[in-house]
Amino acid sequence: MPRIAARCCLRASFRHFRADRIARIALTAQPYGKPRRTLTKEWQQAWEQAWEREGKAPA
Repeated sequence: MPRIAARCCLRASFRHFRADRIARIALTAQPYGKPRRTLTKEWQQAWEQAWEREGKAPA
């Protein structure tokens, strides 16, 4: 199942959402505040740390 990774400001971490469960999406003109490359690098580091800690891919 395809998943979408996104930064959750409330939890200060990355979340993974199942694409088939997203009912609605709205694009806004408001930028997140970090460049896409920075977010991608942070996500990859979080993924690797979770893999090392749990021995499996994060849900």
